[in-house]
Amino acid sequence: MNQDRPSNGNGHALVRGTSMRTPPPEVRERALPPSARRPAGEGMSTGEAIAAVARDTIDVASELVRDGIALGKLEAQRAVGEMVPRVVWGVIAFACGAAAGVLLIIAVMIGLGAIIPSVAGRLAILAGVLFVVAFFGAVRAMRSGRASASETMSETEVPVDEGVRLEERAGATLPGEPGRSRPMVGP
Repeated sequence: MNQDRPSNGNGHALVRGTSMRTPPPEVRERALPPSARRPAGEGMSTGEAIAAVARDTIDVASELVRDGIALGKLEAQRAVGEMVPRVVWGVIAFACGAAAGVLLIIAVMIGLGAIIPSVAGRLAILAGVLFVVAFFGAVRAMRSGRASASETMSETEVPVDEGVRLEERAGATLPGEPGRSRPMVGP
């Protein structure tokens, strides 16, 4: 190393134009940029150097935690800002749909008044229709979430046997069999 240039304490020469002046007493050394700080280990014992490294590590860790919390808050605010309008519009749509359903039932009941003059008869018909819808809805809800292969396959589909090669399933001839065309070779 060139002996005419001062060292920063870790074996590297200082960048030209920097000086080893001490900062004014009112400025904390940690607040200075790394190039203006005292070289690591200058005038420190081993214990002091370890303590300085530990302090720096704790400072960096606390900055990372603080930044992570701040980013988490911003991300949560953004998510809530995007989600609130969707939830509000969903509630409005559900309320309007429910009101429309009730009004439709009332309209059907009034319309049936011309055919069935008895209010009790109309209510019995409405109860029967709602019971049938509820019954099929309950049957549908009790079904397992995974349908069996026989329920989801059309009649033209063939079940896939995992042990069979693709060429065999497609009915293609295999290498070495008569009728197989020669493989295409690139240029």
